[in-house]
Amino acid sequence: MLPKDNNKKDVSSILTNNKMLDRIIASVSIHDTSAVDPDLLSSFTDDFASLLLQNDTTHLIAKVETKQNEEKFLDIIQSVQTNLPFLLDEIDYQKLTAS
Repeated sequence: MLPKDNNKKDVSSILTNNKMLDRIIASVSIHDTSAVDPDLLSSFTDDFASLLLQNDTTHLIAKVETKQNEEKFLDIIQSVQTNLPFLLDEIDYQKLTAS
């Protein structure tokens, strides 16, 4: 269900003013799920963050967080869940009902 015309301003405001939606989240894991090496993951994450900042010649990246903040993560999930009807379109709903 798409929002009605009178809700378009609210949707536009959510999409343009919600700083939670201006983020890219990357998950780092080891391909072999039986392997456990937190130091390797931490080292890779730090190296990846450094490379991102070094290659950001247009200064699009304000900051890189390499540790997950549980409270912020839950806020992002809540924001997506709250606004999900505004983020989906008719094709998304068709795919969901077909699954």
